[in-house]
Amino acid sequence: MAWATCDSALCVGVLTVFREAVTRSTRLSAELAADSSSVYILHVPLVAALQYCLANRGLSAASAWAATSVLTMAIVPPPAAAA
Repeated sequence: MAWATCDSALCVGVLTVFREAVTRSTRLSAELAADSSSVYILHVPLVAALQYCLANRGLSAASAWAATSVLTMAIVPPPAAAA
């Protein structure tokens, strides 16, 4: 769980550095930025926690990946569609 916290903190830190360093904005970069925060803040710790819970359960790598993918998509809603 410590790795998930460290990974999430690193992702937030990198996003902050790029936000401060890159001031030019295009329509595409604005749309991508609007959707990226949920990925770094919710997705990474959730996936790490799910993988930790599935460890040592006797699942193959493909089965653990599929279970993590399905559970993550069920818990985290997709971003709102652009109007």
